[in-house]
Amino acid sequence: MMIRRTRSLQLIVLSLLLTVLSACAVQPVETPDRTVEISMEAALAAQDAMLNAMATGQVTLTESEFSSFLTKVIEVNNGPNQPIDSLVVWIEPDKLHLRVTVKEGVFLEGAGNTLDLVGNLIIADSQLQVELDQVASGFLVASGPILQLIAAQINASLARQLPPLPLNVVQEMGTLTINLG
Repeated sequence: MMIRRTRSLQLIVLSLLLTVLSACAVQPVETPDRTVEISMEAALAAQDAMLNAMATGQVTLTESEFSSFLTKVIEVNNGPNQPIDSLVVWIEPDKLHLRVTVKEGVFLEGAGNTLDLVGNLIIADSQLQVELDQVASGFLVASGPILQLIAAQINASLARQLPPLPLNVVQEMGTLTINLG
């Protein structure tokens, strides 16, 4: 895979867990009701599309390609002992939904095994970043300023993986297009 090894995602999961456990709201996070398939074929298609983007200046990824790529990169880079099973991304024009499914036993009993994040992709200082509105696990929900800490860790990972370039991100129903200058 083209992304280098990083333990940052494990730190992100730990930060999310701590945030969720300290949350006090009890409203669920809504996620879109559509299936996103995760496969090696979709991950490889995403990798090819991103490599072609270096020549064309633009890449468009489906939810399946983006989710598969993120999931397979985590598997390849962190090995079998890492806590994440999968990352599913739903892309909408005004929101990005992300479900992180962790292996059984990572969270406390009763907390489930998923984290749901809601936010958007933005461009700041010519860098692709995430801006979060909400994080939830089971019936616990975190929102507000505490999400800046989680977003900061995710954005630090993105900064290490992607060079700063003039970018434009377009979110449409089911697809994400990134323009590189």
